[in-house]
Amino acid sequence: FPACLEDDHILQLAGETFYRAIWVRLHGNELEDQKIADELFDAAVNPGEKTAVSFLQKSMNALNRRGTSWPDVLVDGVVGNQTLATLKKASADYVLIAKSMKVMRFSYFLNRMQVNPKLEEFARGLFARTEL
Repeated sequence: FPACLEDDHILQLAGETFYRAIWVRLHGNELEDQKIADELFDAAVNPGEKTAVSFLQKSMNALNRRGTSWPDVLVDGVVGNQTLATLKKASADYVLIAKSMKVMRFSYFLNRMQVNPKLEEFARGLFARTEL
């Protein structure tokens, strides 16, 4: 573990940086479900913001009973007004949406390792982050 990260000031700066660079852009404070917010944030760190948001959008679309529970959203990798409004309509399925996002991230990591076997070195850590 890097010694510099044991410094409280460095940890505070890192937290502030992640807050501004990721959490605010994801509208984290506007998300009603903490599990979805946590999964979205963690996936935005790795594998990336657009990919993380696409996991959310694809999960919402897959679970909307062919548009009868709430409308499909555009899968554009951006948390915009449509994604936020539709997510609020999906409140009864927040647990399933969060689980679906985790499964997508798990699959993403597996696919990346197949393309680049060197990434297998990080498999256990990556899979621990997607605890199912």
